[in-house]
Amino acid sequence: MIPALTESDLEQIVLGWFGELGYTILHGPEIAPETPQSERSSYSDPLLPARVQSALSRLNPHLPPEALEEAFRKLTRIVSDSARLFDLANLENNDWVVVNQLTVVEGHNNRRPDIVIFVNGIPLGVIELKNPGDEKATIWSAFNQLQTYKEQIPSLFTFNELLVKLEWQMKQKLAPLLFAEEDREGAAKKRKDIVSPAVSSDATQKKACTPDLR
Repeated sequence: MIPALTESDLEQIVLGWFGELGYTILHGPEIAPETPQSERSSYSDPLLPARVQSALSRLNPHLPPEALEEAFRKLTRIVSDSARLFDLANLENNDWVVVNQLTVVEGHNNRRPDIVIFVNGIPLGVIELKNPGDEKATIWSAFNQLQTYKEQIPSLFTFNELLVKLEWQMKQKLAPLLFAEEDREGAAKKRKDIVSPAVSSDATQKKACTPDLR
């Protein structure tokens, strides 16, 4: 008998996909604040600051240091119109990273999304996994979990471009942040135009997450 997949197994499979696509794989607890390999100033900061600043310098060599610092400050205030954040012409010039088990704390809420996708230190995607061996762990429980994250740790979704939910049958839903409200049967959709249908292979997720910002 083939052993049943666990949520941890599924997480490793998904991380493997990203590795094949050329992403750097990081483990959330290892880059947490106050660790030897820390990449975060605090648990409330959704960015990877050093990677953001490195990208700003790399993509804007014509700007003086003070302009780059001002661009970084504006970015943290969700405004950035003076410097490039991504290189659309040369995709290899961007820093592609996925982090699993990233703890984010806002107020009294302490949450740890399964996988977060970063480009140049900016969180652009969130993946929620569910235990393949638990028949109750459906795509709807993953959907509800993402809604909880959006309510309790909204800073993680400020720059969000993609939400991915994987259920036990390895079906996926890909959607922008404003995912439509749907009932349990998926019949009632307020915004049908922004909802992508579920798919039964990993091809769609790989294509959606392939390093290509165009």
